[in-house]
Amino acid sequence: MLWPFVHAITAAVVVSLPWLLVRIPSTAHVIDPFFTVFAVQVVAFALVAAVLRVRPSSLKVEKISADGSLAVLWLLLAELAIAILFFSTLVATASSGVGNSVYELIGRYSRHFPHTGLAGAVFGLGVLAPILEEFVFRGLILGYVLRSTRPWVAVVFSSLLFGAAHGSAWPFPTLLGILYAFLYLRYQSVWLCVIAHACSNLLIAGATPLLIAWLNESYPGLGIKQHLIWFQVTCCLVSISFLFMFFREARAKPRRSQQRPASVSKSATTA
Repeated sequence: MLWPFVHAITAAVVVSLPWLLVRIPSTAHVIDPFFTVFAVQVVAFALVAAVLRVRPSSLKVEKISADGSLAVLWLLLAELAIAILFFSTLVATASSGVGNSVYELIGRYSRHFPHTGLAGAVFGLGVLAPILEEFVFRGLILGYVLRSTRPWVAVVFSSLLFGAAHGSAWPFPTLLGILYAFLYLRYQSVWLCVIAHACSNLLIAGATPLLIAWLNESYPGLGIKQHLIWFQVTCCLVSISFLFMFFREARAKPRRSQQRPASVSKSATTA
């Protein structure tokens, strides 16, 4: 009973270990450190999938349903409200000049991309990273653990591994992992999770703090700091409303034109 969990933990560790290559000085890399790590992780993922005999059937590109797209939209709007709340609070309460400028944020995003800069960061963190992470944590680990345990146990376990892979910032990625796993189980598409993850990285974690930093620099008289508590309450209520709409849409019955054959619903357990 415990062996699937041991195998899943081992798989997560093996795929995550290549990040140690980032510690090598950037001058020793022919290409950006991120892309070196990504290439090694792809090889590690393929080896782990082969050892665990995980069939890649659930990783094939499928048509994204309108229901699933709408659910992702509600989820992204909820994330956006939370991101605005978090980064606005950070900017409003931090001392002047403490890592909140647009220039410093761009430098932080690009630190693993000395050769390609911000363009490499957008492509790497906004496209490649979501594809690999969703293949690993939803397509491989969640699909593998689902073979021998209840869905909610597999969801929580795979999401905790997903959060742990993000280091000290683990609570928010863990929560997102649960929501992405819910998407995966509901719509049977790892690519829907990839789209949600990529949009989250690009728009929520990337563009939102840059926009808030720019607004803070260009329009210091917006008054967010003076009315912070009301702004925080508003963002919380808006986020809760969007999350409610997400779960409402995800739990609704699929439209007749988008219902799938019964055989497709088994792909998560055979992935």
